[in-house]
Order: sequence, then structure tokens, then C-alpha cells
Amino acid sequence: PLQTRAVPGAGDEDLARLLLAAVDVARRTLAASQNPPGTDAAPALIAEKVPNESAMLLRSLWDLRDDLPGLATALSELGDDLAIFDPITFAIRLCLHPGIALDLALVPIHLRDLGLGNPCLEPFLDSVLDDDRPLGPERPAHRRLETEWLHGLWSGRVNPTALADTLRTTSLAWEFDHLSGTTDDAYAFTHAVLYATDHGRRNVPLPRTPEQIEADADAILAVAVDAGNHDVAAEILWTWPMLRIPWSPLAAETWRFLADVAAQGFLPGPGFDPSLHDRLPAVERDAYVLQTSYHTTLVHGMLVAAVMAVMRAPNSLAADWSMPL
Repeated sequence: PLQTRAVPGAGDEDLARLLLAAVDVARRTLAASQNPPGTDAAPALIAEKVPNESAMLLRSLWDLRDDLPGLATALSELGDDLAIFDPITFAIRLCLHPGIALDLALVPIHLRDLGLGNPCLEPFLDSVLDDDRPLGPERPAHRRLETEWLHGLWSGRVNPTALADTLRTTSLAWEFDHLSGTTDDAYAFTHAVLYATDHGRRNVPLPRTPEQIEADADAILAVAVDAGNHDVAAEILWTWPMLRIPWSPLAAETWRFLADVAAQGFLPGPGFDPSLHDRLPAVERDAYVLQTSYHTTLVHGMLVAAVMAVMRAPNSLAADWSMPL
């Protein structure tokens, strides 16, 4: 039977706290990114990235909004934070950069998919994001997968042949280079899983067997755990729920570990130094947490959402997948 407890001895309340904390971090980071400078003790927030990643978190959690107390209100407030308040300036920017229009339009694409779009923008976006749009700069395979995913969200159409062809050019199609592969290579792997499956919402024809892909994911996870890199660990963990692969022992143990660490209200990123945090003036500590750890906290929220989606899926989808106790 499907097991539903994510942390030993706990249940949905623990998952709800993790998700609400992730949404809270997203909202605080959005506000902080619009009111720099924050703290010099960590790299500054990239104002263009924060809304995009927050919108992805919003969409990841949306189908769960009525299942967990307080989540619907929190997501509604996050959606309001992400609304385009200056559509004219936004439209001008897309016209000036049509080759990256899909990238620039990620937030309104996600909002419209959730029924939160701006009706005034949609006819314009339809004209800019149509099939004849300029393709822009050459992209790595996982980024091509991202643009196909975004265009599919906007158009409501997925080309399975194009998806399969692109998947065969990503790192999911061959053995990962675990001796000389970089952190960027690990992210290319995790992003390919995310975009191809639409956050786990659809099954895709994998270019290799699930066992081969899992073996690579397990090795990437081992390196991340050994390095204390919660960001890569959280992202690679979504391989299991998004591809409906039963947990490996290491994946199950790391899932528990990250959930326990994140219970403090955020999941520390690779740049977070607790001793430095404690030495900072009190007024800078929250900015330090956000600047070092918001991304890790948000991707962990997406992981929790993917796990919960499998837990709530029809038995035909979840029959061979279980949550570790």
C-alpha cells in the first residue's frame, strides 16, 4: 500500500509546514529582490530569476491548494505578488527581445495556466509566442527542452515527436560522466527531468531504461550528499517521483534528511554558513538566508509537491511507488 508519511512519525501536517515555509520564502525573496541591497555577506539576488522560480513553485503546488490548510491563501497571495503590474513596459521588452520571448514570459505563461493571467496581455502574447516566433540564441539540449515545455504550456499543445527527439539529445540519454562531470552537468540532468515531465505531470518515453537513469541519479545524489550540497540533492531527488521510480535506499534516506533540515523554515543553500549568519547584525540575517538559500528552499518545495502529487495519484500511476516511513 502507498505510504503517506514523509518524516518518521509524522504526516501531512509536516508536508504542509514545508510547503508553506517555501511559499513564505518565495514571497519574502520577491520583496527583497525589488528592494536591494540586502547584505554584502552573500551574492545579491538576481531580480530576473526570482519571479520565474517563484512562479514555478506556485504552479508546482497549485493542484494541492485545497488539500492542505492555509495553502490556498498563501498561493493566492504569491500569485498576486507575481502579477504583471506594468504590462506596457513588459510588452515593450518582449518586442525588443523576441528571440527570448518565451524566457521573458515565463511568469505570465504560468499565471495564465493557473487561471490567473492578465486578459489584457493574452492577445499580445499569442502574437509573440506563436509557432513562427524567432528561435533566438542556440541553446543546450535541456534549455531546448525548456522552451518546448514553455511553448506547450502556452499553446496547450505538446509535440510528442519533438519531445522525444530533444530528450535523446539530453544527458538523460547516455551515462553521466561521474569522474569529470560538473555541478552544471548535474543541473542539466535535473532540469531535463523537470521540463520533460512537466513537474511530473506526464509520462514521457525515456531515452534509456529507468534503471539506467536511476543509477546516474543515485550517483549524482551521493556526490551532492557528500559535498553537503542540499540544492543539487533536492533537485536530483525529484527524479524518483517525477519519473515514478521507486525510491532507492539513498534517495529515501536523503528525502528524510532534507525534510528534517528544512523543518527550521528553510533549506540551507550551498553558500549558507551558519557561523557567519550568527555573527551578522540581526537586521542582515534574514537577507543572508534569502540570498544564500531561497533557491534551495524553493526547489525543495517543488520536490515535496512532486512527492505529494504521486501520493494522491490514481492507483494506476502510483502502484509501484511508495513513500518511505
